[in-house]
Amino acid sequence: MQSLGAHRRYQIGVFMLAWGSYAAVYLLRKPLSLVKKDMQAEMGLSTSQLGWMDTAFIFPYALAQMMLGGSADKLGARLTMGSCMLLSAASMFSFGYWNIFPLLLFLLFLNGISQSLIWASTVKGIVAWFPGDEQSTVLGLLGTSAFVGGIVAAATAVRLQMIGWRHCFALPSAVVGLLGLLVLWLFRPPPSKHEFNSDIDLKSKREIRQGSAPGLTQIFSIRGMTETALACFGTKAVRYTMLMWLPMYLYEELEYKEVQAGLLSTVFDVGGVAGSVSLGYIADKFFNSQSILCTTFSLLGSTVAFLLFLYTSTFGMTFNILFLFLAGFTNCGSDTMITGPIAAQLGKQDGRNMQGSVIGFINGFGTAGAILEGPTIGFIASQFGWKSVFYVMFTVALLSALSLTRAQSKSPKTITK
Repeated sequence: MQSLGAHRRYQIGVFMLAWGSYAAVYLLRKPLSLVKKDMQAEMGLSTSQLGWMDTAFIFPYALAQMMLGGSADKLGARLTMGSCMLLSAASMFSFGYWNIFPLLLFLLFLNGISQSLIWASTVKGIVAWFPGDEQSTVLGLLGTSAFVGGIVAAATAVRLQMIGWRHCFALPSAVVGLLGLLVLWLFRPPPSKHEFNSDIDLKSKREIRQGSAPGLTQIFSIRGMTETALACFGTKAVRYTMLMWLPMYLYEELEYKEVQAGLLSTVFDVGGVAGSVSLGYIADKFFNSQSILCTTFSLLGSTVAFLLFLYTSTFGMTFNILFLFLAGFTNCGSDTMITGPIAAQLGKQDGRNMQGSVIGFINGFGTAGAILEGPTIGFIASQFGWKSVFYVMFTVALLSALSLTRAQSKSPKTITK
């Protein structure tokens, strides 16, 4: 009993470290969306250039996940996650103090590469500590770190923005760097008798340790992989559109004050927190642990939420808050399900030890949708208006739901515990 009690304390401690560390990396993602207007005014940047700044971060973030996603399988979650956090902090520490646009793009590029492997490493490190009948709930809770991190990052950036937008990066970089050191020190795997990857066969584990990381052929041999990756592509494209452009939309189109727009944009993240926690529980309780089916309904709900937000946008703050919350609940909650429990189960399909590779690939391929988001949304907003942006998000969310329906029909067993 004493051993089990001590193990539970270690589980909680490792989870809290992972949760706090992943939340912290958003301190180096969120500020850019909030300071765009200031950068545009001070540096004379065009809307299109602001879009390319999004792409400078997101392109390497997506590509490195797809190409290097096996690093967590090969090097281990602790070393991969901690090192990437330190590199991310180093790349963004001086970001606010430069005026050279190409250099800013280069620093964002380095930050994208550095952050690309952190989520896959975090999930891989956590699932080893918890049994299968707890993993959907645990990963749902872990997914809230992204949205709480976004909220805290927005509030921090708004506060620092009052001093000047150039001060929004150095202090957050120091925090991320410190947590990266703690990860290298403390984020260790459980003793073998407590490891909950027993459904992964020994041959697969040995191949990864010897450096035989999974290739694309192996990844795409997994049933339902292609459809799940496509659904993630669309879901993240919509999520990053909201993450990067919502404050500007609230400021320009709905005429909120700059601080109000920054704080109101966090309602979408608050909805994401609620969705991440709730969808895993809902899948277990009402969908017989069929995460893909539950997530499909959630994505369909997001299409309704985006349209309702658009059509009631001029009705006042109460309606804005309500439908931003619902949009965040359904879209961000779906993102967490796809890149967490669904991807983790696909990585263990048929005894494979490919969780890091599969999570990285799905998350990276999904983030490729966010690559197109930057210049595409900038172009649509400037040429056709903000209403067209919401119609595009509605269409993409609907196609994502249809793709998950196909994945459900091909591989229903991969998403059950």
